[in-house]
Amino acid sequence: MSRFLRVEATRWVDDEQPGWVEVRIPGTPPVTLVEKAPVLDPGDRLAPDAVYPVALEIPCDVLDTDADGTVLVMLHHDIGGPFRVPGSAVFSR
Repeated sequence: MSRFLRVEATRWVDDEQPGWVEVRIPGTPPVTLVEKAPVLDPGDRLAPDAVYPVALEIPCDVLDTDADGTVLVMLHHDIGGPFRVPGSAVFSR
């Protein structure tokens, strides 16, 4: 079973190949990072002319769960982390 973190791509940042997108990671406070568009979404949903925000699901590992329901996650594909996020932002399939 794989786990995923729900995030939002908020804007196109740079056209330099392969294209860079700003992503908002939920939490208190929310974290913003910039990553290559194809790393975040192998399809064509992220583009300079896309309508933002775009909902994305990034594969992750859950490292720890707190009593209040927040979880510590590490994102796959060397995107970063760890990030402390609401448990409701993580799902399995």
